Amino acid sequence: MTGNETIRPVCKRPRRIARKPEADPAQAIPRRTTKSELVILMLSAAGGASLDELIAATGWLPHSTRAALTGLKKKGHNVTSEKLGEVRRYRIEGRGGLMGWTSTGMQRIADLSGDTLASAWTATFASPMPEVAPSLIRRALAYERQERKFGGLPQVARKHLEAVSAGVIAANPEPPRKLKPGTRLMREWNGTMYTVLVTADGFEFGGRNWRSLSVIARHITGARWSGPRFFGLKQVASR
Repeated sequence: MTGNETIRPVCKRPRRIARKPEADPAQAIPRRTTKSELVILMLSAAGGASLDELIAATGWLPHSTRAALTGLKKKGHNVTSEKLGEVRRYRIEGRGGLMGWTSTGMQRIADLSGDTLASAWTATFASPMPEVAPSLIRRALAYERQERKFGGLPQVARKHLEAVSAGVIAANPEPPRKLKPGTRLMREWNGTMYTVLVTADGFEFGGRNWRSLSVIARHITGARWSGPRFFGLKQVASR
């Protein structure tokens, strides 16, 4: 080494550590429904479940199944039983069963597959699971759960849907008009102009109070008329 030489430190490159690829959430393995959750689902069905049905679905021994029912009672579930013929059936009443599931209940239904999915269907609808796509089965179970918790469609809505499916009425009927008190409805009939005043509790016509426009239209024409249609509040459907 001479006096003009400079000593430089030797720098080693840091080793690169290969990172494991992150797991795709879409491909994550769903959590399997536990046997206890399956028992709750079966007991929450309309007809409940017998001890033999619970044993067949879970694979538990009879004493273990009875212990599970006792454990549900201790956790606050309202487990009741009723003897029908020679078979005693158990079920969960009120909010302790299916009705008391939290928002994770939907995820539990989404995790059902194979035998657990078929058992959940049979326990809920008391019939064998149809041979359709599992995704449709899960949707039906989820809808049934929500309907039992929040109630089904009103009778008016059911009748409307049935009429739409039968082709009796259009799918998007004209929405009814809301009449404010003080509104005046006018209609000419056989050369005479008739005026109706909308009030807070009905209608005023001819110095009298009337409960509906249809009654007024019948009084004017002497025939059965739809009051809203007679006064132009509804359009006549084109044929």
